Amino acid sequence: MAHRAFLLFGDGRFMNVGTDQWDRATSKTEKIENAAQRNRDELVRFGTALLFVVDIMLFTIVRTDGGIDGTLLVAAAMIGGYMAMNIGVNDVANNVGPAVGSKAISLFEVGLLARHQIS
Repeated sequence: MAHRAFLLFGDGRFMNVGTDQWDRATSKTEKIENAAQRNRDELVRFGTALLFVVDIMLFTIVRTDGGIDGTLLVAAAMIGGYMAMNIGVNDVANNVGPAVGSKAISLFEVGLLARHQIS
């Protein structure tokens, strides 16, 4: 005997579906949820980088007296800070990559090492 299930739509309607239809619907839902989680992760990374650049901008604005020279200094500081962040990440990846690739340490251990170095 086939099991029956009901799908509830956003407008309050119900739909009687069979087990195979239910499995397909839940599979699609899981794919959508996984894609949404990946997007949230990317948004957190982008937001962190954006906050770093905005912090550099605010720090430089407070330190300058304004004018065209101050505006150029703020722009240069923002670009320089962004480049410094990327270069630092690349250096870490170059140093840790061979150790992880040879399975001398795991990615989890790399995270612990990085956290220890930051604090």
